[in-house]
Parts: sequence; C-alpha cells; structure tokens
Amino acid sequence: MKKLLVVSMVVAIAGVASANLLTNGDFDTPFTSDYGGNFTGADGSWAYTGQVGNKLPGWSGSDNWGYVRNWTGTGGVDLWANSIGATVSPQGGGAAGSAGYHGHQLNAWQNTGQQGTVAGDTVTLTFSVNSLSLDYGADAWMNVNLQFIGDSQVSWNYNATLAPLGLAQDTWTQFTLEVPALTAGQAGKDIQVHVQAGGVWIDDMDLTVIPEPATLGLFGLLGGGMLWIRKRFTI
Repeated sequence: MKKLLVVSMVVAIAGVASANLLTNGDFDTPFTSDYGGNFTGADGSWAYTGQVGNKLPGWSGSDNWGYVRNWTGTGGVDLWANSIGATVSPQGGGAAGSAGYHGHQLNAWQNTGQQGTVAGDTVTLTFSVNSLSLDYGADAWMNVNLQFIGDSQVSWNYNATLAPLGLAQDTWTQFTLEVPALTAGQAGKDIQVHVQAGGVWIDDMDLTVIPEPATLGLFGLLGGGMLWIRKRFTI
C-alpha cells in the first residue's frame, strides 16, 4: 500500500504541468481556404492561413498570404513558382509559414484564455522552426511573442542575417521561450501567443504552465500526510 501511495504522489506531481494550452499548435487540423487550397494533412496539401478572413483553425490572423503546408519530402517542391529544397515537418503533418515572395508572411495569434495562477508560476513555449536558404535567404525573419493580456510580453526574435541564436537554415531546430517566474502583474492574465514570420516555417508549438515551487510543495506535504496516516492507523 505504501508503494501505491508513493507512486500516486509521484504521478500527481509529474502531472502538475498543464497539457498544451494551444489549440492546433501542431498545425495539423484540416481546413480549406477561399483563395484555393485544401489542407488535408496529406503529403503536398496546403491552404492559406489568412486570405479572405481567418482560416487557420484555432488561430486568429490577418490577410497576409501565409499558409499551412505538408511537404512531400526534400528537394524539388514547388512553392509558388520557386523550386525550393524543403524538409518534411519534424513530426509529420503540416507546418505554418510563408514562401515564394517577400510580400508573403505568416501573421497569426491565439488568446488561450488560460492564465498562470500566481506569481512565480513558470510559462514555457516550445516550438520548431526552419528557414529555407533558397527562399527568403538572408532576409528571412521571425518574431514569437508571449503576451499577458493587460501586462507585458516576452519576445523571441530570429533574423537569418544576424542569426543571434546560431540557427542553421534548411533544418528544423527546436527553441524554448520561457518566463521562469511570473510577476504579480502577469499572474491571472490571459496568455496570448503571437507569431509573425517571413521565409521561416514553424511547427509543434507547445504552451505549458508549471506551478511555482510552493504549490508543488503542497503535493509533497499531501503525499507525506497520506503515508503518515497509513502508518499511524494501520494495525
């Protein structure tokens, strides 16, 4: 029985981190755009994310010719009259971005309606990105923002010319944007993710909230109390 209580306590603590708070963070949900394109998740399917109203499921966006695409593989993929060597999405399925013309860009945001409960909670956003050297090349750019509605925002910025984070092109790289301890002003505010990119593709966005250490300590006290009660009243 003691072993069962210990296992239950460990599982409870491990499960404290929230599930992904983003809807369609992997960009795999099928949809059809008014300007043509039917993203089904199948190889080679695609659809615009913003033309003629918002089309990207789960996200808001602007008319900017960004789109979701599932590439068929490496090399020779036609992206708007540009034969560009592209790599498949890191987990298969679709990825969101833009390609072909410098006027194309991805501009999408999502208010999760979720909050960090108290000051000290950790908010973490992980995502994978890929910039194609034969498309925008050195002009590729990307901004990822974690915004607490009514308070501050934290930004991760990528510019292929400066490559501040040493990001290699033509390969998928995972990054993490983290707020290690929410301020009192950030706690209780809706968390919004805003993505803007030109010539950079993004996939597998995962947003989680982890309670601050004092809250985790309550789980430890609870587990210890359960063990004490078991020992005290077991004959």
